[in-house]
Amino acid sequence: MGQKNYISLTRFPLRFRHYAYFDVPDNLADSLFYRHKVRVCFGDEYGKNGTEYKIIFCKIRKKDEDKFLAALGELSNKMILFGHQDYDDFCKEAMTMFEKEKEDGQKNKKKNNNSNFPHE
Repeated sequence: MGQKNYISLTRFPLRFRHYAYFDVPDNLADSLFYRHKVRVCFGDEYGKNGTEYKIIFCKIRKKDEDKFLAALGELSNKMILFGHQDYDDFCKEAMTMFEKEKEDGQKNKKKNNNSNFPHE
């Protein structure tokens, strides 16, 4: 398995899990989901100019989560087979960026929450 290529999104659904994962415009992950028999409800897709990769938001049933993650675990190898040699590097860079943004957001939230309380 290559670099982590997905983000688990925090939501409180009863029957679904929400994710975002990295793919290419040819949607190479779709055939993996089909092979693993995972029903995926696709949401928005975003790409950045100058890169061949995009982030796709989706939801899956909780009971399919293990199969979904297994399919994404195979995606890195499939990317290499289809000539996307820098996929793992892209995922690593993107995950580092998301983690930094998450940490910065938590620091700002903590800073703002502390300033709302009156000082005695």
